[in-house]
Amino acid sequence: MAVYDFSLILLFVFMNCSRNVSDETTALNKMNPVGNYGNNIELNTVTSIDQLLTNPEAHIEKKVLIEGIISAVCPMRGCWINVTSNEADSELRLKVTDGEIVFPLSAEGKLIKAQGIFQKLELTHKQAVTRKIHFAKEKGITLHPDSVQITSEDLTSYRLYVSGAAID
Repeated sequence: MAVYDFSLILLFVFMNCSRNVSDETTALNKMNPVGNYGNNIELNTVTSIDQLLTNPEAHIEKKVLIEGIISAVCPMRGCWINVTSNEADSELRLKVTDGEIVFPLSAEGKLIKAQGIFQKLELTHKQAVTRKIHFAKEKGITLHPDSVQITSEDLTSYRLYVSGAAID
């Protein structure tokens, strides 16, 4: 009887895990990206990406609303997007908790409003190397750690940790 119960538990866990991966894949490949993602947007005033990046220290760990054009989507899980400013060529990475929000690949080129916490990431040399290797892997490129060149810009970056977004 205990073996039977254990088998049912394993089957249930497997079905839930596979369903989540399937749901994430479906969301990633959604043909029409228009809609709301995550929590409802509460803020009304947009802070420009240029303003965030020109004076980042004034906005660190504060909730902000940004607007721009999606220039790239994480090809593996839809867990990040790059957004280009409407005013200039400034670009900001937006990150979500993996699997909680999945931005579809079809969102590239679309207008987005996103709300979240503006964060500063300070990385060690090793973390910066690992990050570059990971970003390359997402593009199908394999890098060896010894071949990765790190600049001072690689050690500090800014992002918006998104709680809610709307794609038009």
